[in-house]
Amino acid sequence: MLSADKPEADELAARIARLGGFYTTGAEQIKLAKSSEEEIKLIRHWMNLGWEFRTKRTKNANMILNPQDYIDRAEFELNMIIDKGFVSYFLVTSDLVRWARKLQKQSVSMVLMLFASILMKNV
Repeated sequence: MLSADKPEADELAARIARLGGFYTTGAEQIKLAKSSEEEIKLIRHWMNLGWEFRTKRTKNANMILNPQDYIDRAEFELNMIIDKGFVSYFLVTSDLVRWARKLQKQSVSMVLMLFASILMKNV
């Protein structure tokens, strides 16, 4: 049965969710998911580092010739992330990606060291 067939079911579910501390509407979730100033400062810092990295290494002529277009788009997207309360999600994801890259580099180093030690034993 669809909830559209029984609007009172939606009202009851919402009431139960609120009593249990759960929030059901996007508007209620956005109110709860306000990002702290510290989180916003950190995500801006990471974005600035990313911008510096990309502008030094880019082959994208349009990005070099029209940087303001890219800055405006990044600001628009960042404001959307902040307004929707997803700053924490992006920061956690960023941490996971950096951790995985670090682990990958360490793994490569460990494999090379292992390979070198095997080669030395065979000499």
